[in-house]
This record gives sequence, structure tokens and C-alpha cells, in this order.
Amino acid sequence: MSEAPPGNFTQPAVTQELVASHGITPEEFQQIAKMLGRDDLGRLQKGAKADIAIINLRDIAFGAVRDPIRSLTETAVSRDVRGVIVDGETLVDDGTYKRLNEEELLEKVQVKGEQVWDSVPKWHWTGKSIDQVVPPSFRMK
Repeated sequence: MSEAPPGNFTQPAVTQELVASHGITPEEFQQIAKMLGRDDLGRLQKGAKADIAIINLRDIAFGAVRDPIRSLTETAVSRDVRGVIVDGETLVDDGTYKRLNEEELLEKVQVKGEQVWDSVPKWHWTGKSIDQVVPPSFRMK
């Protein structure tokens, strides 16, 4: 993700809309943050603490979006997350996790899954194999 353009982003439009929808002005929000001893909240600018998630709502899976918060909570899935920044560190960039190698993780998950499936006869009450308990859609051997 590219860095934000220079300037003071103290009140992004989304924050203004969300704050206003709860009857609190952006100025009141910053006053509350200051009263809590958290001058680092309520604004996007260098030095401010910010946890930001960038979600792509412009996808056919969402269809027409009237209420972005409702669409996010009821429809969004992990593939819709385009970026995540926590405390200034980019954790997800263009949908890619930066702290782990997804391919290595998927290989480990597959190995563990196969170990669990192989162990089914040892713990399933019938003593049957996974293919007998949950038959595959198609024979694969």
C-alpha cells in the first residue's frame, strides 16, 4: 500500500459520518479522546495510533451497497480485506498477509488435516475410516 498523501487527515469522511450518526461531532470525539488521555485517537496522521482495515465493497458479491456497515458485517469475507494497518505496521497489503507465508501455512494445514483424517478409525465410535464415515463426492484413488 502506498503512503497517505501529505496533509492533515484529522476527520476522514467515514469517521465524520459514523460519528455524526451517533450524535457526536468530530470535535466532540477528539475532546473525548483527549479527556481519556488519548490524543492519539480520532485522526489519521503521522504519530497517531491507528488500526485501519481497508475492505473492498465494490464486488459483485456485495451487489448494490446501501449500508456499508451492514454489508461489511453481513456479507464480507476474508478475501474482501485489501489492507490492514495496526499501530503503523502494515499486516495485509493488497490482500496478502505480510507476517506469514500463506503457501507454507497451507502445506502445514494440509498435513495436519490428513493426520486427523488418518486417525478417525482410532477415535470414531464405529472404528470406520474417514471415507466410510464421510464418503467423498468422487472416488479419488
